[in-house]
Amino acid sequence: MNAHTPGPWHIGKLALIGLGLIEIGDNKHTKRQVILDCRDYSDRMDEFFANARLIAASPELFEVLKKILEYHERGVKRNTPILSNYYLNLIKQVIATVEEIK
Repeated sequence: MNAHTPGPWHIGKLALIGLGLIEIGDNKHTKRQVILDCRDYSDRMDEFFANARLIAASPELFEVLKKILEYHERGVKRNTPILSNYYLNLIKQVIATVEEIK
């Protein structure tokens, strides 16, 4: 079982209506988590929204990395790998890090 809310994640209404609380979670609004309280930093809201969008995209980005790795491994079986060892190791490192967090 994952310890995090499965994606896709979306930025919640509290942020969109200007309450200064940035939340992310599933689209059903049943599992949302406030990730940032920026009520005292209204001058940095653009930065906070950019960070929230990046965090909300994390599950999708992780899935893309896993698909790239799967595609590479299929290529290895056909003797046509698509990644150099450098990029292969980077992707594996990111996947291992995320798997540890679960």
